[in-house]
Amino acid sequence: MNFHFLLKAAWVVLLFSTFACQTPVQSDPKPVLGGAEPLSLMTGLLAGNGQYGYLDGQGDAARFYNPSSLALLPDGNLLALDRYNHRIRKISPEGGVSTYWGAGERGNRDGDAATGRLNQPIALLALADGAVVIADAQNHSIRKLSPDGQLSTLAGTGSDGYQEGMTLQAEFNWPADLAADSAGNLYIADRYNHAIRRLSPQGEVKTLAGNGEAGSEDGTGKKAAFNEPMGIVMGPDQALYVSDSQNNLIRRVTLQGEVTTYAGSGLPGSRDDIASKAEFRTPAGLDFDKQGNLYVADRLNHRIRVITPEKDVRSLGGNGKPGLTNGVGENAAFSYPFDLVVGQEGQLYVADYSNHALRVLRPQMAK
Repeated sequence: MNFHFLLKAAWVVLLFSTFACQTPVQSDPKPVLGGAEPLSLMTGLLAGNGQYGYLDGQGDAARFYNPSSLALLPDGNLLALDRYNHRIRKISPEGGVSTYWGAGERGNRDGDAATGRLNQPIALLALADGAVVIADAQNHSIRKLSPDGQLSTLAGTGSDGYQEGMTLQAEFNWPADLAADSAGNLYIADRYNHAIRRLSPQGEVKTLAGNGEAGSEDGTGKKAAFNEPMGIVMGPDQALYVSDSQNNLIRRVTLQGEVTTYAGSGLPGSRDDIASKAEFRTPAGLDFDKQGNLYVADRLNHRIRVITPEKDVRSLGGNGKPGLTNGVGENAAFSYPFDLVVGQEGQLYVADYSNHALRVLRPQMAK
């Protein structure tokens, strides 16, 4: 038997013994929508200025290259996945940008910030102990960054495929987003496998829902079908919510694998209405607030949407056309927003992908 494989397998067991006890970072945000009168949201610029590049700095002096994912840290700072810079950046609530990890060269290598390599990573998830899990899309792998900056591979072979099994034998095809439960299970929106996968604390990868083929079916396990799931978040009811991007739907998936349609008619569009009649166009990132509002980065609508607990869908920002404009509601403009996260003071942070910027929506009482 290969000695290198034995060493790596032993190391994976040790890695998962620490991972099993971790839970995602929980914020305690104030409501963005709530009460008898809904709030209007003012969209502003947090960092970046519409030009791609790589530069640490304050506010619009900083540069990103397609930021694709955000995570809120317990101290109120943000982590942003700077996709084509192959780095993780750290952003203060005041817009100060620094490099958290990465040397900027793409590849597939475990190691520290100088030697480790990612390849167009697409999503990150912050854990309570300070570790970060990364969906390394072009490497078709799930990676973990320890609090001391060491990058390791949790699962995946580095090649695309649809194989279940133990960590370094399992295969993914462009893992797009991540969520976790309190038991230490990690859930992956496996985009081109059209499936939701589960990575257990013991290091076993199984398919929770979906069957590897594109489709649109409610059902349990392999009887359900997705078409390029792009976003995933754990809901307050301990079910997963998934942005089923090419079906233009938001789906609900129980931890037993039962899939139902939560919002969307399936038609591409931007209609605000009750959930079953509302329309989305390639939805991506998702996040909940404490009141149960579900926020959606509606990518090809260039809008930020919300699904209330009463299952009404509303547009909060953006006008349907790509742009970089600040303002209230439809006076603001985004360009293919990819992800969002609710902040500690009721603000909503957005990874404005094609604007190479981070935006912030702050609540204002409607007049």
